[in-house]
Amino acid sequence: MILIVDDDHDIASLIKISLDKAGFFTSAFIDPLAALEEFSSHPDKYGLLISDIKMPGIDGYELAEQVKKINSGIKILLTSAYERSSQHFAKDISHLDIAGFIEKPISMAQLCKVVHTVINNKPLEYGSDVYL
Repeated sequence: MILIVDDDHDIASLIKISLDKAGFFTSAFIDPLAALEEFSSHPDKYGLLISDIKMPGIDGYELAEQVKKINSGIKILLTSAYERSSQHFAKDISHLDIAGFIEKPISMAQLCKVVHTVINNKPLEYGSDVYL
């Protein structure tokens, strides 16, 4: 199951609907603290976290760190509309083993391809919208 977290309701819904249509099972949250509570209650239920980076309460980096403390085996994709060179990417997260970053906007077809690749433990093809 995939845990989707984005404080923008429309984006969270679009990602959920697209991944559901592609055959994935998802849960979407707009509140990262509610998502963390759900994950804490069911840590083995989820195999992938897709989270926006810039959110109120806790950001995507903090959410990823907390989730990894609970279940170190979960895969993580972080998303952001900010460019790689911005300060939002300045944190040292090498200890988190992030599968990749997705720069918004991304097509839902491309997102489904990236998710399929990550879930099946295949190497990601990095490009202009997906990078590490």
